[in-house]
Amino acid sequence: MKKQIGIFTAILFAVSTLMVGCKAEVHTHTFAEEWSSDETYHWHASTCGHEVTEGKTAHTFGDWETTKEPTETESGKMESVCEVCGETVTKELQPVPERFVFVKAGTFKMGSNEGWDDNKPVHEVTITKSFYMGKYEVTQAEYEKYCSYGSSYPSSRYGDGNNYPAYYVSWYDALVYCNKRSRAEGLTPCYSISASTDPNDWGTVPTSSDRTWNAVECNWNANGYRLPTEAEWEYAARAGDNTVDSLTYSGTRDVNELGDYAWYYDDSNYTTYIVGTHKVGTKLPNAYGLYDMSGNVWEWCWNWSTDKYDTEAEGGSDPTGSSAGSHRVLRGGCWWFDSDYCAVSCRGGFYPSLRDLDRGFRLVRASSN
Repeated sequence: MKKQIGIFTAILFAVSTLMVGCKAEVHTHTFAEEWSSDETYHWHASTCGHEVTEGKTAHTFGDWETTKEPTETESGKMESVCEVCGETVTKELQPVPERFVFVKAGTFKMGSNEGWDDNKPVHEVTITKSFYMGKYEVTQAEYEKYCSYGSSYPSSRYGDGNNYPAYYVSWYDALVYCNKRSRAEGLTPCYSISASTDPNDWGTVPTSSDRTWNAVECNWNANGYRLPTEAEWEYAARAGDNTVDSLTYSGTRDVNELGDYAWYYDDSNYTTYIVGTHKVGTKLPNAYGLYDMSGNVWEWCWNWSTDKYDTEAEGGSDPTGSSAGSHRVLRGGCWWFDSDYCAVSCRGGFYPSLRDLDRGFRLVRASSN
C-alpha cells in the first residue's frame, strides 16, 4: 500500500513539473451563423463539437396571417413567423359553419370625416384575428329555437315568419341566445355573468338597466357565439372599402344603388317603402357575402356607446371599447330610418334592456381554437 502511494505521488510530481512555466490552452467555441430553433426558442449551435449554444432566446412571433382560407368543407391555415429566426408556427382554421362567412383579418380606417360627431375621429384599427360572421341577421326561426320574446312579439304587421329577422330582442336577450346556442351545439360559451356561463343561473332577463348584467365578461378566445365588436362589425360591413366619407354603405357608395342592398326608408320614392322588416337575404350582399349589413334591422354590437371615438379604447388592435357606459351600440340602420343611418360609419346607441320592432342582431364566432 505504501509503495502504491509513493508511485502515485511521483506521477503527480512529474506532471506538476512539466506544467511549471506553461499556460493551459484556452478553447474558443465556434458557432453556426444560421439559427437553430424549436417551438419556443432559437439559438446558434456550436460547430466545435461542444454542447453549448449562443444567443438562446424566446421567439418573437409576428401577427397571424391566413395562408389558406377555410371553406364549408375544408379547414384553413394561419401562420405566424418569428421576426428573428424565421421559425413558423401554424394554427388550423375550422371549416366555415353553415350560414356564416369567413372574414379575414386586416387593417382599416374606422369612422368618417363627415356626418355626426360620434363617428369621429377617423382612426386606424387592426383586426388581428380572422373570424366567422353570420351571413344573415339571426332569424326568428333561429331565435325561437332557444329563446322566447318578452312582452312584445313579432307580428304580421312588422314581419312574422321563419326567415324574417328576430326583433323585439334586447342586448341582454342576445347574450342569453348566444350562450344557449353555444351550449346546445357543444361549443364553449363566450359570456359569463357572476362567474357562470349558464344563462339558467343568470335569472330573469332584465327589462331595465342592470348592474350585474352590465358587468358581463366575454371570453374572446372561446369558440362559441357572440356579438361582434363595433370594430369587427364596421370592418365586415366595409368589406374592403376604406372610403371615410359619411355616404359609404355596405355594398355601394351610391345612394341611388342603396335600394339594391338595403331595406330602408326611401323618402324620395315611397313605392320602395314597406312598413316592417323583410326576409333576410333578399337584397344583394356586400363583397364579403354578408346580407342586410345596411338596413332591415339595427344590429346590436358588444361595445358601450360613446359620444366620439376614444382612440385608445376603440383604436389599435382588436379594440373592445370602453369598460362602462349607459347605452350599447347598434349598427346598420333599419327599415324605417333613412339612408344616412345605413352608412357603415353610422353609430346608434340604446339601453341594453330595450326591446323594439327594429332591433335585432348578427352573430360572430372565432375561426380557430
